[in-house]
Amino acid sequence: MKKIFFLCGLTILLAMYFSMVTAKEEVKKCTPAELFTIKCTQCHDAQKALKIHQTKTEWVNSIRSMQTKKGANISDKDAEEIAKLLGDPNLAAIEKTCSKCHTLERIDKTHMTPETCKQICEKMLHKPECPQVTEKEKKAIEEHLLYRTRPTYPMSTEK
Repeated sequence: MKKIFFLCGLTILLAMYFSMVTAKEEVKKCTPAELFTIKCTQCHDAQKALKIHQTKTEWVNSIRSMQTKKGANISDKDAEEIAKLLGDPNLAAIEKTCSKCHTLERIDKTHMTPETCKQICEKMLHKPECPQVTEKEKKAIEEHLLYRTRPTYPMSTEK
């Protein structure tokens, strides 16, 4: 009888331990754009920030200065990911074309596979209200959209 109680107790403790370990390993995954929204728009206007054209290195420096502010929960990994998004030279092509009809927030909520992205870009770029774009700009838009909307970035919770 004592062995049965011991084994039941041990089983319960192990189950509790493994459920806690699993819970710690679960990290919210978000897109780079969602990360920008979560971390930056608490203090800054998103549209204003997106109109600032800096290189990735310049954005890293700007974001690193924000890390020192009280309440800023931005890890170095978060800073790199946000800077990669904002410093992407392809962002200008998105602003020139997609943001004529769509808000960047709407674009950010779309999660696309490479095939879907190409189909949507092809469809949208042939609309009469869309500005003319070169093949290079089209490729830049597709690349940026795929990066911007990929839901695989694990958002860190530590500073």
